[in-house]
Amino acid sequence: IYMIKTAVILTVFNRREVTLKGLRSLYTAIDYLQKDQQEESLLFDVYMTDDGCIDGTGDAVRKEFPDVQIIKGNGNLYWGGGMRLAWQSAIDSGINYNYYLWFNDDAYLYEDALISLFKVNKDVVDDCIVTGAFCGHEGNASYGGKMEEDYVMEPDGSSQNVALMNGNLVLVPFGVYSRIGMIDKSFIHGLGDYDYGLRAQNNNILVLLTDKYVGICDRHDRDIPLFY
Repeated sequence: IYMIKTAVILTVFNRREVTLKGLRSLYTAIDYLQKDQQEESLLFDVYMTDDGCIDGTGDAVRKEFPDVQIIKGNGNLYWGGGMRLAWQSAIDSGINYNYYLWFNDDAYLYEDALISLFKVNKDVVDDCIVTGAFCGHEGNASYGGKMEEDYVMEPDGSSQNVALMNGNLVLVPFGVYSRIGMIDKSFIHGLGDYDYGLRAQNNNILVLLTDKYVGICDRHDRDIPLFY
């Protein structure tokens, strides 16, 4: 059986219950995908940067999810630095991952979220980036991608091209990483996801939106750049 290996990367900071809820939804989605893809063997490893949490997030994750590999940050990494540290840890593991999956801990995933993500990837011959479409609790599009600055795209049953990509749940094949690398060091917190998608497009790599919503994540623009 061919083994498909995915490294999930996330970074967290002082929101223990949000992190635990997000991870529970992630593991539920992983289980659902594994049951759906019976002809393939799917391995998921989770790499989480604990960027100086003082609310017990690291200990709580270690207790409930002992398989999560926790990397300690210095408290000043923010989203960009924390994601790079987790990503680099996955690379340094020596495991040849087929995919890197970005995950924001405040995203609550539907159980079929990863099925939606991998379906888009499989439908495209060349390596492409797939970003998950999210709605808020009120049902309106909240994250995923934009074609212009002020317009969050709604999924329409097809794999739409995205100009500006949000980093809440993003599937990056190894082939894409090998061409454009990681999130750029220039971006401490915000805009690193936009930049990554734009760099991909400049290298003729498609950035596509899932054909339906993959979960719930309320808008929190007012929090940037102070919080994760």
